[in-house]
Order: sequence, then C-alpha cells, then structure tokens
Amino acid sequence: MSASARAHGTSPRSVAGVPQYACLSLTSVTVAYDGRAALEQVTMDVPHGGQVAVVGPNGAGKSTLFKALVGLLPLRGGSIELRDRDAETPAEPIAYVPQREEIDWSFPVTVSDVVMMGRYGRLGWLRRPQAADREVVERSLEELSIADLASRPVGDLSGGQQQRVFLARALAQEPHVLLLDEPFTGVDVNAKEAVLDLLERLRRRGITVLVSTHDMQTAQQRFELVALLNGRLIAYGPPPEVFTPEHISQAFGGQALFLEGMVVIDECCPCPPEDEHGHGSLPGGHGGPA
Repeated sequence: MSASARAHGTSPRSVAGVPQYACLSLTSVTVAYDGRAALEQVTMDVPHGGQVAVVGPNGAGKSTLFKALVGLLPLRGGSIELRDRDAETPAEPIAYVPQREEIDWSFPVTVSDVVMMGRYGRLGWLRRPQAADREVVERSLEELSIADLASRPVGDLSGGQQQRVFLARALAQEPHVLLLDEPFTGVDVNAKEAVLDLLERLRRRGITVLVSTHDMQTAQQRFELVALLNGRLIAYGPPPEVFTPEHISQAFGGQALFLEGMVVIDECCPCPPEDEHGHGSLPGGHGGPA
C-alpha cells in the first residue's frame, strides 16, 4: 500500500458484523526540531485493536512520532485524533513506554512505586491511591510476572526486568492505546518473548498497540500492519505490501543489501545524515535483487 493511501479509513469497517472505526487518525502530521522537520506529512489510520510495527532506521522519526502522539512534542502541522470504539465517546489515555536509555534508573523508587505512577493520571491532584488502584498495580505486576520484585529498587534490576516494570506501569494506566518505543533493544530473547506474549494478550483484549523497532523479521512475522518511516511515511499496510525492495530501498538507502531473497541492513557502512544506522533482516519472499 502506498504511503498516500489510508489503510484504514475513518468510516467504519465491519469485523464480525460490528462496525469498527479508526482508533488513531493522523492527517498530514509534521513535527520539527529547531526549525528542521523531523517528520513530514504523515497520514495514516490505525484500527481499534490493531497492532502496528513502526519500522525505519535510526533518525527516521519513530520516537518523534510517539512523542507527538502523547503530546510531548508539538505539531508543526496536521492533526491527530484519538477515538473510542463508537467514534464519539472520549477515549481512554495513551500509555507510552520510552526507550530504556531515556529513563533515569538511579532514581530511588521501588518497582511498586513505578507501577503506581501509572495510576496518577486517573487519581488527579492531591488524591491518594485507593484500594482499587492498589489492586490494578498488583494485577499489572502479576501479568508481567514481577510481583516478587515489588519492593526492590528499580535501579537494581536487569534490563529485561526493568522493561517489564515499565510495561506494568503502562498497563496500570488501563490504556486504550499502548506505544512501545524499541522494546526489543538491549534485552535478551526471554525478555523479547515476554513482550511478544503480552502483545498477544493485548490483541485479544482489543487494545491498540504501536511498537517501534528495527527488527523487520519480527515486524513481518508478528504484526498485522507495518508503518515504514524515514522522515516521512514511505508505506503502510500489511507486511507483504510494505516490505518490498522498492520501499526498503527508500527507507534504508544504501544500507539495504538484497542477497538471494533476503534483505540485510548493513550496520557497518556510513549512511547519509538522514538515514542513520539500523539493523534487521527479512526472510525470502519480500527481498530480492535491487
């Protein structure tokens, strides 16, 4: 699907006979840093309960997109609309899990404290957590299998455990939309599988999820939709329509090496300024000679 087409429109589509409206609608979204556009003219619709892998090289605008969605960065142009399932009811909050390097792990708080922070948006000013809030925190800890770490300082945990803590905090928000920025980076295979298992459970609950990643193989195998970025939206739709040699070359430039039905992203060679280092590979069927 070309970037100019809206993969899922704002008019309802039917799933099991029930009308489904777009959950997130982005129209000509442009975000700039210091007067320079970091993301330009992004237009896409995300269906309710959809799971989207946002793929592109470093510096492509993946984190910029997520920060704009939660209001951490202002829009230079365009609009973002968040809708509930009936397209009229005010939507639940968006939960955002940033990249691990953006978090100060030396801050003296326990795991339970961090997860309780996910309730603050619902508590409001000067309200103390109630029994219902503590129940949500306990449930979130149990879902991520870290209830036994509740009293541990978060800075003492491994990278995979810290990732689970912030996932639990996001779940404690009881969000309608969950944004995960590079959750597979810097964690071991078990931690990655724990995230993927959680995503499958969230899919069954109808929670909309966007995940930024360099891992094209995981994006192809585990996500129903892919948004391919490099400063702009290059392609958006099902993985077979997005991961074509043409689209991958547009996103990764000279980093994309097409070898016997596989595309490999070269991390060693220098890249143009707007196309910094990425990595990942895509099995045969979606690669080929350039």
